[in-house]
Amino acid sequence: MSLIELQGAVNVRDLGGFVTAEGRTLAAGRLFRADALHKLTDGDVDVLAGLGLRTVIDFRSQREITGAGPDRLPPGVERFELPIAGGNIGATLGAVAVDAADAKPDLGGGRAAEIMRSINRQFVTEPDYRAAFSRTLHLIADPNRDPLMFHCSAGKDRTGWMAAIVLTALGVPRDEVMADYLATNNYVWPSYQAWLTRAAESGEVEDPAAMRELLYQDPSYIDSAFTAVESTYETFDRFLTDGLNFGPADLERLRDTLLE
Repeated sequence: MSLIELQGAVNVRDLGGFVTAEGRTLAAGRLFRADALHKLTDGDVDVLAGLGLRTVIDFRSQREITGAGPDRLPPGVERFELPIAGGNIGATLGAVAVDAADAKPDLGGGRAAEIMRSINRQFVTEPDYRAAFSRTLHLIADPNRDPLMFHCSAGKDRTGWMAAIVLTALGVPRDEVMADYLATNNYVWPSYQAWLTRAAESGEVEDPAAMRELLYQDPSYIDSAFTAVESTYETFDRFLTDGLNFGPADLERLRDTLLE
């Protein structure tokens, strides 16, 4: 796993380098995870072109895309919009923003963290969300689609679970999957923390502790998704086949496409 340093995005990573339990390695330069790509500079676009990128999958909702802007990508990259409403950081932030004209729920006392755990459970239990993750997994397994990049807005929740699905399907140990998930804090949290400090000082944010729970990745969040997998499907393999319509032949193709 290595960071792709760009000016207009902070959480773009090559997932290459992870080693499976069987000793095979996810090849570098084939699969990337990212935050939003609408602020990329011309130089950033050139960097993506240098990666040979063929396919980009955008998990943002249409409202997110309209509000922030479309991806900036090299010519010839095919882009898929597979919107997943859960994990939309803008909508989540709106729930705790101070608005005197509109009563907001009290998200203190750990309730904000429970919202994040609930969102991650919904990634598993909501059919529309599963359909988007399933389509993405099939695209990733297609050898004619790589190098491929998937992203949302911050590259933390929707993107984090998609990365966890792929890595787990490949046979990467859970502690390494968790390390990838938590690495988002290294890249995204510094700017969030600076904003949160200013917002708390100005009174824009009423409960900084609750806001931090929405913005900072905690192991319990993705653990909630894995727990939902186990309670609903018993095993991750059954989640792949029954939940994501991704059978043994698909899994073999995924491993052939990505692993060395």
